[in-house]
Amino acid sequence: MIKTRKNSVILIIVTFFLLSLLPGCGIKLVPRYPEGELPPEDTAAITEQGDTTPGTAAVNTGKLDKLVYQKFLAEIKRFMGAPYVWGGASPAGTDCSGLISSLYKRAANIELPHSTLQQAQKGKTVSLKQVRFADLLFFSDGQTKKINHVGFYIAKGKFVHASESQGVIVSSLTEAPYKSQYLGAKRIME
Repeated sequence: MIKTRKNSVILIIVTFFLLSLLPGCGIKLVPRYPEGELPPEDTAAITEQGDTTPGTAAVNTGKLDKLVYQKFLAEIKRFMGAPYVWGGASPAGTDCSGLISSLYKRAANIELPHSTLQQAQKGKTVSLKQVRFADLLFFSDGQTKKINHVGFYIAKGKFVHASESQGVIVSSLTEAPYKSQYLGAKRIME
């Protein structure tokens, strides 16, 4: 009996240790907005669709179909304020890669893996100057240069992501820690 209990405790400790090694959504920060709402400045930034460069009033959607664009917006609003849940992929709770895979599946019918590292292997690499609506942004945890967080680019340097401490929020690439932990971007849809 004592040996079995000891083995159970060891198994639990080992399991938690191994789970802590998995790449997740390790970035924390930024204020939360009411569920289903975008901050006013971000709502204005993404409601005017156009083919302009990031940083202007209109959203650079490239060749993205207007209906798909509208579906992405609806899904983003549906997820806003959702709590962070490791392994989750719904408005009831999601992690960063679950958010991305759900947005792409529901808005564009594109299957992406529920793994930040695997998502980083998809699509075409683009520079930060080239990013546009729906591109994926990848970040490190600040201690290593390994990818462990992903966000969905909106416009004007803003992106949607699932923060461990704040849930699904909009953040800026110019604020800490994202500015220093940014690793690269990928375009899934041309």
